[in-house]
Amino acid sequence: MVTFHPKELLREAKQAEAAGKFRIASNQYATLGVYLRKRAKFKEAKIVLNRAIRLSPISARLYIQKALCDLGLGLLPEARSAIDLFSHYAIERKMVESYAPYLEAHLGNYPDLRKAFYEEVLQVERTDSFAFLGLARAMKQSGDLAEAEKALFEALKTKTRRRDVLTLLRELVEARSGKAGQELVDRFVAGTLSEEEFVGL
Repeated sequence: MVTFHPKELLREAKQAEAAGKFRIASNQYATLGVYLRKRAKFKEAKIVLNRAIRLSPISARLYIQKALCDLGLGLLPEARSAIDLFSHYAIERKMVESYAPYLEAHLGNYPDLRKAFYEEVLQVERTDSFAFLGLARAMKQSGDLAEAEKALFEALKTKTRRRDVLTLLRELVEARSGKAGQELVDRFVAGTLSEEEFVGL
């Protein structure tokens, strides 16, 4: 088992930075930042993560780690700003679907921050149901079932991932209407119930 030496890693990161090896230094600062964050040393972690970001500002995952530090410090507006930057670079680099699992894994207990990400994605991409599904799941978690259903109806218009969309829609309607919700979805899928009628029930 390899022993982790944070002071040695910090020294190596500073040396790599001084030598112009910015990617290596950024990775080392990031590793140290995650180590400190997991030990609830949020202020110290944020300092080294900011160094990592300064050297590699387009590394979107770093902003998730920074957001976690901000949350640990009780700085929700700063956490939201970090998620906005994560969203920006994920979209700019066309890596939304690649980066989304990282967001979900680390911010599973923060549906409002996940909602912010998917809402940003939907500002530029509405031809696939991926972001609508992510948004609906976050809304479901925060208890906003009606808005989650609306997001899924928008997802159906894209005609993509239909099975996933309908599965989640069934879960939402059953949570709202019990077993009677299953019949509502079946009628909607069969075309005997319109979206307007569905939402009105």
